[in-house]
Amino acid sequence: MAALGEREETLKLLQEYDTYAAGDARVVGTGNEVRARSLVRIGDKQGAIASLEKLIAAPSDPIFGPPLTPALLRSDPDFDSLRGDPRFEKLCQQK
Repeated sequence: MAALGEREETLKLLQEYDTYAAGDARVVGTGNEVRARSLVRIGDKQGAIASLEKLIAAPSDPIFGPPLTPALLRSDPDFDSLRGDPRFEKLCQQK
């Protein structure tokens, strides 16, 4: 939905994900990554950065693949529209 620019449907699906994933700490990181990618696609840059901040700050379980790291943020084209934002750039520089 996000790739199609359907803002309301995207937000609805993200809310449903939150409901189903509540209480499962293993999917918090994945949820924040999906949320960030979805929000950036519908133009919610501040929401996307907030999700990335949560993602980078918390330990992650690579149950669904490697975690998104600051090094990967620097090169991931999904986040190109965030480049230049001081909050995003700060995330990219973390160790």
